[in-house]
Amino acid sequence: MRQASSTSAVQAASHDSAASNVATYFDARSAYWSDVYGEGSLDGAVYRDRMGVSLRWIAGLALPAGARVLDVGCGAGLASVALAARGYRVVAVDIAPGMLELTRRRAADHGVASRVTTRRADVAQLADDGGFDLVLGLGLLPWVKDPAATVAALGRLVRPGGHLLVTADNRWSLFHALDPGRNPRTRRAAWFAHRAVERLISWRGQRGAAAATPPSYRHAPPDVDGWLAAAGLTKVRSVSVGFGPLTFFDRKVMSREATVRVHERLQALADRQVPGLRDAGAHYVVLARSDRPAASGSAAQVG
Repeated sequence: MRQASSTSAVQAASHDSAASNVATYFDARSAYWSDVYGEGSLDGAVYRDRMGVSLRWIAGLALPAGARVLDVGCGAGLASVALAARGYRVVAVDIAPGMLELTRRRAADHGVASRVTTRRADVAQLADDGGFDLVLGLGLLPWVKDPAATVAALGRLVRPGGHLLVTADNRWSLFHALDPGRNPRTRRAAWFAHRAVERLISWRGQRGAAAATPPSYRHAPPDVDGWLAAAGLTKVRSVSVGFGPLTFFDRKVMSREATVRVHERLQALADRQVPGLRDAGAHYVVLARSDRPAASGSAAQVG
């Protein structure tokens, strides 16, 4: 019993440390997340597309005015504010105080502060009683160590018949696979060879900055689908979003303008479900429905 308690304490400490590192990282980059959606960069184009897909799917659910929405990992609050503007009551959750401050400011600027409640927490700190019509986890799964447990926790927060919309960084991303320094099948040998000839080429990486970045994780779409099914959720629809940049050992080989054009053309094909591209975007976006039976007297305790 003592050993089990000790193990649990170590795991909890590890979780708290990892969460703290992620919070610190996103606090330091809060200005980026506030501005990127308006940029003409590839990141801006991809994040706009991901947000656009998510908001269109949510509109298709025809949720009633006053529907309860939980936005976990709300970031700078773009989705939270957009949904509050549609008349929904939104609980915006993040572990980074800077992100929550941006969300509050954005809600106030758009006149929806009364419909947006912010809370600092991670998934493990949220109550399990499901009562939300919609739960969002946009950009959340890449930053958690146990994505299956996270999906299960999010699923418990969805009311029976409600929906969960999550995204994952796609392990099957086309442009990730094309870089020999990123592709899991070639990464070790490629980096060994690259280091051997590094003196012969002029290349300046930004590897020093990576040390301050907490680890992030990529997941294959079938794995995400499996976690949803295990959580009692039925997949409704999915798509992959984001093509580029083309890199060689993390070094971009196309101009910003060319990179955006390539993304737009390949995304149009992926949206038409062209085989080989429909699952090859950088982000996997999936909407699922909770088929749990209704429990008498249950109500969400978040917020």
